Amino acid sequence: MKAAPAAEQSIFAGGPPTRFQTWVGLIKPSQPHLVHRALIAITIMWVPLAVLTGIWGDLIGAGARNSFLFDFGAQARFLIVLPLLIYAESHCLPKLSLLASQFMDAGLVGVSDYPRYRAAVSSTIRLLNSTSLDDALAAMASVTAGH
Repeated sequence: MKAAPAAEQSIFAGGPPTRFQTWVGLIKPSQPHLVHRALIAITIMWVPLAVLTGIWGDLIGAGARNSFLFDFGAQARFLIVLPLLIYAESHCLPKLSLLASQFMDAGLVGVSDYPRYRAAVSSTIRLLNSTSLDDALAAMASVTAGH
């Protein structure tokens, strides 16, 4: 079984969140800092909601219906699911990259299709790391957020 090229091993590594976290030092090649990143994500996503609902008087609320702290859906999304997604990303993306390399190793991609397969992998990596695509997505998000 031949080893996959480095580009295929890291096919899913990259993108705006990963680039930003690497730039600020949250992600290093051998140190993903999962707990630290999860705590930062909670601080950015949950704490402002708690502070704002506290200011508006809905942190605990007059009843459980209007209480932010008793909104189990919000708590599950921001205190449980968000850290789980960070954990899953660090474990699933390398495995997905390895899986993609197995297409060639297992003979699922014919020798005549190697160039097309490699072109598809290169295109995926290029799009994932494209700053112009990031800009376009940010522009679309800001335009749709106003509607």
